[in-house]
Amino acid sequence: MSYKEFGELFVTWTIVEPKLQNGIENYLGYTLKPLVAERFPDVVPIPVNLPLYLTHLSQ
Repeated sequence: MSYKEFGELFVTWTIVEPKLQNGIENYLGYTLKPLVAERFPDVVPIPVNLPLYLTHLSQ
């Protein structure tokens, strides 16, 4: 899939315990509001540290 039409593509990764993945995905999805997204799990969000230049989005 080409993402060029959406502008810059930012990626990051880390190791996360499987039982925390849906909550973290929920938090990141609603906080960062990605242009391309498949789902936001219907679970309690689990806040995580954002890259410094994105911290203004969570305020």
